[in-house]
Amino acid sequence: MGMKRLVKRALAGPVLGRIAAAWRPNALVALGYHRIRVRGEISPLAESLFGPDTETFSNQIAWLSQNTSPISEADLLDCIERRRPFPKRASLVTFDDGYLDNFTQAAPILKRYGVPAIYFVSTGALNRRELFWWDELAWILRETGVANATLRGSALDLSTGGRQRLLNSLTEYFKRTDASTRKLLIQELRQVLKVDSVPHEITESTLMTQEQVRTLIDYGISVGCHTVSHPCLARLCPEAQEKELQQSKTELESWTRRPCVSVSYPFGEAEHFNASTKVIAQKLGFRVGFSLIRGANRLDGLDPWALCRILAPSDLDSFPLWFSFPRFMSIRQDRLDRKAKSPIDSDATLRWDSIVPVSAST
Repeated sequence: MGMKRLVKRALAGPVLGRIAAAWRPNALVALGYHRIRVRGEISPLAESLFGPDTETFSNQIAWLSQNTSPISEADLLDCIERRRPFPKRASLVTFDDGYLDNFTQAAPILKRYGVPAIYFVSTGALNRRELFWWDELAWILRETGVANATLRGSALDLSTGGRQRLLNSLTEYFKRTDASTRKLLIQELRQVLKVDSVPHEITESTLMTQEQVRTLIDYGISVGCHTVSHPCLARLCPEAQEKELQQSKTELESWTRRPCVSVSYPFGEAEHFNASTKVIAQKLGFRVGFSLIRGANRLDGLDPWALCRILAPSDLDSFPLWFSFPRFMSIRQDRLDRKAKSPIDSDATLRWDSIVPVSAST
């Protein structure tokens, strides 16, 4: 076994984990997931959304149940609103979007270990039975047999590495533009790359149904808002933000027959929501808002409308490290992310603005 792996395992051990908890006895670490799958399973959709496989996820949840104090949405609200300290080594599990594997694979594991969670559901995709745009992009670039193509006068690099760069570039561009532009561009990509729409059976095997969302309550899982169309809220005017949040909240309350009091902002980094977002969320009756800004949450100086989360790692060895040292691990991950982002990716993202200008209305 290599030295790095030995060091990682030593740091991830329960002794150092408990020592770390003593340094921050009242901090909450909220973990974010999107998708999980059976080990070895290959998806035709966006690979970047997958975290641990089901076996590793089960081991992570077992570790949380044995070494932390998992809390529910109700526990979280009680601590924040009554200014009660978080339990020592407090943890909170969350899932975003509304994927079927969250229900079929993750929910039974959470119930087995008695670990509560919050599932943030984007209602539009589930209502329309249409995949999220990032899954559509991944499908098109995976399925195309075209070797050379041009979009609006620009050649597309469809080599193996080129497809991944193209996917990364389009993903970043799509985050910054409006739904109508995304839809039009996806249609054009399908045409030039000669790819049909995603088969109905793949869509149905990917998204939860309204009934399944309702059934989450039986697993000890609360349901929170993740907007209707999963936009970058900061790019919307206040009226459009309010419509996204209000409609999703109303739909989820109709499905679950329970108040929807938590919201998770799509994409979740600091540039993806703003002060208006938080004001609107409070106005609509949400009691907490979640970001994907990395870090732990302390009651002192806590902003209930921008709670921090960390994306859970895909392995088990580093999992205790992320829980016990979230700030250190977040700084390390930020450095790796910056190093991995090549100038080619940045240039390619800029080129999309000249090919398909971002709508001024967003």
